[in-house]
Amino acid sequence: MKSLILSLVLVASALGGDPALLARKVSNFGGNSDIPIGIIEKNSHVFVWGLYDNNQAPPATTMYTAFKKFRSDFSEENTMYDSGANWSIARTALVLDDAYIVSSTRDFFTHSSLMFFDTNGTFKKEVLFDKVINLDDQTDTSIFAIAPLSGIFYKLDFSGKVKDSWNLGYTMNANTKVRHSNEFVWIYSYYNNGKNQVFAEKRNLVTGESIWKYETDGIRGFGCLDDSGNSYLALSKYSLSSTGSGLLKYELVKIDADGKKVWDYEWFARETELARYETWANAIAVSSSKNLVVMGGDIEQRENEHSGDRSAYLAGFRIDSGIMVWKKEWDYGSRSITSVDDIKFDGENNLLVLSHSYFGGTPSPFYLERYRVDAVLSTPNEPGAIPSSFSLSQNYPNPFNPSTAIRFAIPERSFVNVAVYDILGRTLATLVNETVSAGEKEVKFDASNLPSGTYLCRMTARAENGTVFSDTKKMVLMK
Repeated sequence: MKSLILSLVLVASALGGDPALLARKVSNFGGNSDIPIGIIEKNSHVFVWGLYDNNQAPPATTMYTAFKKFRSDFSEENTMYDSGANWSIARTALVLDDAYIVSSTRDFFTHSSLMFFDTNGTFKKEVLFDKVINLDDQTDTSIFAIAPLSGIFYKLDFSGKVKDSWNLGYTMNANTKVRHSNEFVWIYSYYNNGKNQVFAEKRNLVTGESIWKYETDGIRGFGCLDDSGNSYLALSKYSLSSTGSGLLKYELVKIDADGKKVWDYEWFARETELARYETWANAIAVSSSKNLVVMGGDIEQRENEHSGDRSAYLAGFRIDSGIMVWKKEWDYGSRSITSVDDIKFDGENNLLVLSHSYFGGTPSPFYLERYRVDAVLSTPNEPGAIPSSFSLSQNYPNPFNPSTAIRFAIPERSFVNVAVYDILGRTLATLVNETVSAGEKEVKFDASNLPSGTYLCRMTARAENGTVFSDTKKMVLMK
């Protein structure tokens, strides 16, 4: 039977619209297996940086750093390459008013260089470091960099000279994010400190003193900061299957300016265990004015198959309550792997999405896209849209043909099961079967493949404090 399962969304009174595609540019750096890594929007331009493979067939491929400049309408302006060394692996980039700076690793991750280009793409100079470093934020006078494998935080001037540095006291994965506000700086990354953990840390920008550190179990974590000093972590998280093998789910966490968890949300991007092995978080962005935090990554391409093929994935959440308001997945043609690589909100609060596709070593394009995303509106029972008790509402419409909406409410984080049965008690569809954050929720039930008749929707929930809830509603399918 075709799957009858659709994902959890916010109730209609507070629903934000799905992303609407405004523009798309298909491009590349010129190689066979180019890999985009990041995007930057500044000075009416969009910049994409990543890896260029010099068109050599494996295993002789030499990877170079590449940096491409687009106008705001996505027309291409110029492309810059670092061809001065073998294995120049692009890591991070910044755009100043009069220069572009790209950091790259050299000689298989033993040291780094900062490459400076002018606004016309002309190479100007190179500054070498004896450690691998990432650039990720700046003030009017300083550039922030981290040597993740050495655990050192740097403040650089705009020429690349070190002004100050701190020893963080720990090492981390090479994928780090840094954000600052006033006298504080936030560091986001993940590490294996005895177990896999993703973390956010707030430090004094002048002294380097740690103010607080939030850690949660997970891998491949990425973080961002909103206008009020709240942090958000998007990560992949291990979970065990029914046979004890390792599966992956997503988790999104909001942390306030004092380091306390406000809410978190865990979910499987696929309904079947067979398709829960490829669930990789790659990016996160937040817009306070939209009341929206968006995470991006990739998931197993098909629902009932574990092949390693992956689809691009985006999900949008309310920043006030952590409720998922939409999700989007897609592929490009017959490509075996499609992945979201980076996301940013632009100056108009539209969503910039960088993704790429790959299929068996053939030339691999990247995709630069701009989406309009709607602001997520408040509901009448704000703040927080948190109900006072459990409830399962009657589906609407009822009778229905062929789909209907099922709403329910949970007052606190709970394990929730929502399933549809026939009148003999046989399970036809499991709509929800996971831990869900507090709030008012909605799922859709599509009965296209079922005959007319009466069906039952049953909800059971168990809160973390032990409270148990159960309720059943009759639904009438009339074709």
